[in-house]
Parts: sequence; structure tokens; C-alpha cells
Amino acid sequence: MMQTKPSQALFDRLNSGLRVSISSEFFRKGIDIGMSNVEYAPSTVFITGQAKPSKEDAISILYSMFFLSMVVDKKTDIIVDATCNTVRDMTGDFILSMLVGQNLVTGIDDIVQHIRQRFFGLVQKTLIVALKDAHNRYMIIKKNEI
Repeated sequence: MMQTKPSQALFDRLNSGLRVSISSEFFRKGIDIGMSNVEYAPSTVFITGQAKPSKEDAISILYSMFFLSMVVDKKTDIIVDATCNTVRDMTGDFILSMLVGQNLVTGIDDIVQHIRQRFFGLVQKTLIVALKDAHNRYMIIKKNEI
């Protein structure tokens, strides 16, 4: 795979609070950004939600559980990165595009509505359950910090 240099716009996105997944956008496309590890701001936390996929979903053949992991900035409650175990890369990329930049506290209902309006994969209900599970875990963390 030929290495290419990213544009200034990609660096701007990387340095903003609304950056995209470095592993999915940069490394999968062979873009050399001069970083070997992803570093998140000290104000971020890693949250995982899980749900059991239905038997009709292809993911159930590979995984017994669906996991949605997110990096959330505790200062703003904004999702700055996300990943999930999916069968196809495109599915994970699409889910990532719907989550990054959203507010996990005040925007949970909007995120769920957005998923229902735009994501018609068989794992739609499973994704929503995993998202709500991650939301609940995050709210417990926020509550314990008060």
C-alpha cells in the first residue's frame, strides 16, 4: 500500500475535539501521520456498552456479544472516538460517523433517533441497546464524581 500524507484538514480534525477514529481513517487508508499510538486528552474516559445480537444478524456467527466502545470527553460529554465489533469495516465506519461529535449526556435521544432514521443494518436494535448501556455506565461515572 502506498503511503500518502494527510491534508491539513485531516490534521485539523485530528487536533479538534471532534476528531475521527485514527485507526479507521488514517491507518486503514495507509496515511502516514507520524504517530505510532493514539493519545487522548486527560479529560477523556473509555466507556463500553454491550448487547446480545439477534440470531439473524451475521455478527452473531462471529461474536456472541456486540460491543460499542467510545472515548468521551468528561468536560464536554462529547464522543471523540468510537469503535464496535462489526463484520464489515463500512458498518463500523458508518456507526462511527453517527456518534463522533455527539453529546452522550444531553444528546442520547437524538443519537438514538438518528440511528433509527439512518442505520438500517440488522444490528440496529443491538446498537441502540449497546449505546444505552454505555450511556448508563457513563452516567454512573459522572454521578460518582459529584
